[in-house]
Amino acid sequence: MISGKVYILTSPLTEKCYVGSTSYPYLSQRFNTHRVEYKSGAKDYQGLFGEDSEGKFIEPSIGLLDEVKADSKEELKEKLTLKEQEWIDVYEDLCINKKRAHVTPEQKKQALAEGSKRYHSTPAGKLSLRKASLRQNIKKLKAEADTLKKEIDEEKEQQDLDMAGYLTLSYEGLDSDYTKIYCDILDRQSLTERKSKKYQKRLTTLERYIKELSELSSDP
Repeated sequence: MISGKVYILTSPLTEKCYVGSTSYPYLSQRFNTHRVEYKSGAKDYQGLFGEDSEGKFIEPSIGLLDEVKADSKEELKEKLTLKEQEWIDVYEDLCINKKRAHVTPEQKKQALAEGSKRYHSTPAGKLSLRKASLRQNIKKLKAEADTLKKEIDEEKEQQDLDMAGYLTLSYEGLDSDYTKIYCDILDRQSLTERKSKKYQKRLTTLERYIKELSELSSDP
């Protein structure tokens, strides 16, 4: 069985407080890390550390709010953050904690969605979104163009064979409806020609997207 503590930092300099949690055996050990963070400027304690009216340096006091026990480190972390969040909610108006200690999967999903939305509304986000859209369109167009090219090549090869067969029948004078065979070949050639135009349009658009992506990627 292992244990952890939820604590609070308070100071006579301000009504504000800080709520935290730790797995250290003693709160004094955790307080030392706060002292180091304050002196290095790593964290803004919003007046919990500072000087009083007489110029005397004042440090906050650390007090125990709750204690949690668990059978594993993973379970302890989950219980500690949950209990810490409960106390943060109690001191909501005074607590300087801005980041939630405990986040449910639903809250995490929502936060990610909101963060993504905020990012994509910025110039950098819009640029990133456009690049992603271009890459997706390029991939899609390339696949479509490759498929069309393969179909066109196969159709032209078959049409050449059919035309050779038609010419053979015509030359040898074998009984056959030459007009029907020839018209059928022309109809299929017309369909292939339209498919070729569609293929060229795909290539033109693909080249335009590739050029735009290259220009966006080279911008400083």
